[in-house]
Order: sequence, then structure tokens, then C-alpha cells
Amino acid sequence: MPFYVAVLPDDPAYGGERIVDRLRVAVARPGVYAVALGSSFGAASDASVLPGHVSQALARQNLGRHHGTLPAVLDGFVADVAARTGGGGDHGGGFGDGG
Repeated sequence: MPFYVAVLPDDPAYGGERIVDRLRVAVARPGVYAVALGSSFGAASDASVLPGHVSQALARQNLGRHHGTLPAVLDGFVADVAARTGGGGDHGGGFGDGG
């Protein structure tokens, strides 16, 4: 499953909440897109991979569950998406102490 993640500083130049859509347009490939912009975290996905409302809900859920701790938010989000899409196995590690 194609997965695209951007971690950016909180800077208005990135366009706020529109950054997820801008990333999708720039990459122009079906997949799951996640963006950490400062302390905000959002996601989108193409319906062929995962319904968009599901990726958005998983982003909100992980942001709340991990209280803004970015490595834990990202790790949890990736694991949750993989579980929903059948993409289990190694998630690449590298985030927090779970990888």
C-alpha cells in the first residue's frame, strides 16, 4: 500500500489544512497521505486504498490517543492503517520505542 508522510514545521507558508490535498496533487498516485504540520496532524486517502473518512478518523484518534507525541502518533497511525488495509507485517520501525 502506498503511504506518503510529510512532517513540516508550523508555518503558514505551507497552507494549513490544505497541505494534505496539495501533497496528494503533487504526488499524483493513489495511497494514504499523512501530514504533521507543527502540532496538527491530518490524513487523506484515495478510496481505492482506504475510504477518506477512515483515514481522517484514524488521524484524529491517534492524535488524541498519543497527546501530540509525534513519533507515537505516526507509529500508531501507520499501524492502524496497515491493520485496516491488510498491510500487516513490518511497518519500517523508526518511530518511538515500538519500532
